[in-house]
Amino acid sequence: MSKKTDDKDTKKDDEAVDVTKTCFIVTPIGSDESDTRRSAQGVIDSVIKPTLEKLGYDVKVAHEMFQAGSITTQVIELLLEADMVVANLTELNPNVMYELAVRHAKRKPVVAIVEKGTRLPFDLAEERTLFYTNDMLGVFELAPRLEQAVLLASLDKEPDNPIYRTVESLIMKQMAETDSQRYVIEKLIQMESRLEQLSSRTTEPTLIPRRRTGPKGSPDRMFPIAAWGHEESLNSFLKDVLSIDGVRGISTEARGYSQERNSIEHGYKLLLDSFVLTEHEQLVKELEHLSRLHKIEILVPPT
Repeated sequence: MSKKTDDKDTKKDDEAVDVTKTCFIVTPIGSDESDTRRSAQGVIDSVIKPTLEKLGYDVKVAHEMFQAGSITTQVIELLLEADMVVANLTELNPNVMYELAVRHAKRKPVVAIVEKGTRLPFDLAEERTLFYTNDMLGVFELAPRLEQAVLLASLDKEPDNPIYRTVESLIMKQMAETDSQRYVIEKLIQMESRLEQLSSRTTEPTLIPRRRTGPKGSPDRMFPIAAWGHEESLNSFLKDVLSIDGVRGISTEARGYSQERNSIEHGYKLLLDSFVLTEHEQLVKELEHLSRLHKIEILVPPT
């Protein structure tokens, strides 16, 4: 066989393994032209789809699927098999809650978003959730946070959620042979639950006041990062980050307990002067240097 033929076969093989990742959007729908539909569709078209497509996902949403067959079956299949799920919990729609539970039961990556002002149920209040404002500025603010959350979720090989924690606790209890062992396990479970309530509770962003300004007239940009480590080390890290030229403030986006790393996972957003973006590599180097100095882990977005 000629080399030219071999090259063609190799090219075909490369194309065959190029499989696109799939993201399914769980969202309230509402009737056509209802406030619910307009709000949900606006977030989908303006933020979720562009962000996920930028990351290489084929984005699917139930009310835009026109394949033959049962729509319910297709939804369940996507909940079970999609590489990523983004769930909009706004309005606490029963269908959305059901679909989120199915995804949790499968223990695959999911990122939850919700409009500010929504009071989440107690069993979801401890989970990491991105709050957003439903206006044009809110769209601008949500996009980088959603991108960072999806990147983090895709790296988590064993996602944590309320269903998995309950199943894990039941298994531990069943394995305990004596009353004293069961008592110790029960207390450990209670302590873990309390820790999650204290450190994993999702809160709306709190901005550290601006401390400096860059060149006159330079606009602000948001730069998301994630960090893991002890609270004291993280606080020291943040103080040093504020000393970096062009960093004007830091907002706390979300917190959660990472069982994989056995530490608190924090999501932050740096408020930057625009000129810093032209020195992205230098900024990342400084952040990585400070993370090593304070013995924490960080994840920053690519250029």
